[in-house]
Amino acid sequence: MATVIVVGSALLFSFQQSPVYVSEAEVHVKSVTLVGTEETVGEALNMDTEARLADSPGVALIAGEELGLRPEEAARLTTNLEVNTEPDTEIMIFSYTFPDAEGAARRVQALAEGYLQFRTESINQGLTASEDDLRSQIDLLNDQLAQTTDPITRENLRFEILTLQRELVGITTQQAESRDVGQVIDPAQIPLKPASPNHLKTGLLGLIAGLPLGVALAFLRERFDDRLRGRTDLE
Repeated sequence: MATVIVVGSALLFSFQQSPVYVSEAEVHVKSVTLVGTEETVGEALNMDTEARLADSPGVALIAGEELGLRPEEAARLTTNLEVNTEPDTEIMIFSYTFPDAEGAARRVQALAEGYLQFRTESINQGLTASEDDLRSQIDLLNDQLAQTTDPITRENLRFEILTLQRELVGITTQQAESRDVGQVIDPAQIPLKPASPNHLKTGLLGLIAGLPLGVALAFLRERFDDRLRGRTDLE
């Protein structure tokens, strides 16, 4: 009887819980090496850092805009997000938990794509800063070139200007290439069944917990029952 009560209580509790759905999306992160800037990005891609970046407010705001959410709602998007990395790979797995199956899929897809957009924008910001710095240096050298008549100085200035212009062309090329920072290789799917509650698992756990309890109660009942059951007890 004790076992039946425990299992029944566990199942009753399970069926009273609201269903929760989990949807996943996989992203392949690509290394991006920026040559000619103050720092080099991507030579040693740190996937733990990328996972933290994917869980950042900046990514949430981009995803929220895609989903049509208000900024305060978008800021809470990462509350139900979990980002894991596959060991020894450049794969990140985005998992999102939500009470609605379609909502879970839409949100995790938006966050995965938002991460890639955020990463692209971050890299381009660094390139733009370097480009502006190079243009300023070129303008300064051109001013110096216009003010000097010394042949050797002019030749040196022309050489420096040419070198900086080559670096500027390289950065412009990298801005186009930096768009390929990765891709969603496994888009989110609408889950067909909730991740929880798992009624079967709950029932089995209740059975596992109830069986020892039932055996223990039966033993105690037998041990402390002083009633006479027959002629053997009288003897």
